Amino acid sequence: RQIAKAYNKVYENQRQRDFWGLREFYSTVKHINRALTVNKGQTLDGAMLMNSIQRNFGGKPEESKRVINVFFETLGMQEAGIPRLDTTKLISQNIQSSEARHLMLLTKNNAALRLLFDYGLRAHETPDV
Repeated sequence: RQIAKAYNKVYENQRQRDFWGLREFYSTVKHINRALTVNKGQTLDGAMLMNSIQRNFGGKPEESKRVINVFFETLGMQEAGIPRLDTTKLISQNIQSSEARHLMLLTKNNAALRLLFDYGLRAHETPDV
C-alpha cells in the first residue's frame, strides 16, 4: 500500500505529465517481489528499494533524487548510507535479466549501441539489442 502511495506522489508531481505511468509502478512492484522471492525470508530493505527505484524511474536524472526521497519517506525508510548504482551497472542488470522490461537508452546522435560496446555491456559478436 505504501509503495502505491509513493508512486502516486511521484506521478502527481512529475514535471513532464505522464512521463512516468503505471508501467513504472507495475515494474517496481514486480522487481521488488522478484527480489523478495529470490531472497526468501528477507523483507524489503533500503538497497532493494533503491535498486528498484533506479531501475524503473531512472529516465529523468534531474528528478531522480526527488523520486528516491519520495519513496524512502513514504515507506518510512532511511535513505542515508544506501548506495546508488551507476548507470552502467543498472544497464547491465537489465540486459542480464530475462524478466526485465525493455530497456530504452536515450542518447544523442544514435550513440547508444557504441556506448554499450565501449563499456563492455555488449560484445561486438553479439549485438542483439
